[in-house]
Amino acid sequence: MVLTRQPLSWKKALAYGTVFAIILFAIREIPGSVGYHTLVGIVIFSLVFWKQWGISLPKSVIACVLSVVVMGLVEYFCTFVLISIIHINPEEVQASPLKWCLMGIPQAFVMILLAELADWGIKK
Repeated sequence: MVLTRQPLSWKKALAYGTVFAIILFAIREIPGSVGYHTLVGIVIFSLVFWKQWGISLPKSVIACVLSVVVMGLVEYFCTFVLISIIHINPEEVQASPLKWCLMGIPQAFVMILLAELADWGIKK
């Protein structure tokens, strides 16, 4: 929402994020659909931003793609740092849904911090 210059609403972000996470997780679990969940997510988010907030479709797509890129970079960085700090095998983390979810907690905090900083920067 912040990248489209919409006011940050955690209530909306949590509601939309939960629904989208469930949809994208279900798509990700379909055999042979590696990476499709990312493309579907960009399309769904772009359409929602376009319809819900009246943002132009190109601007909406750009904001969604940038969000995915930032999320990917944060995931890569956080995973690399955590694996280096706790000396755990990456394959072991990927094989355990619980460990994989726990590795995502620092990523969530970083994304929340980035959203707050971006919102603050846009308001300023």
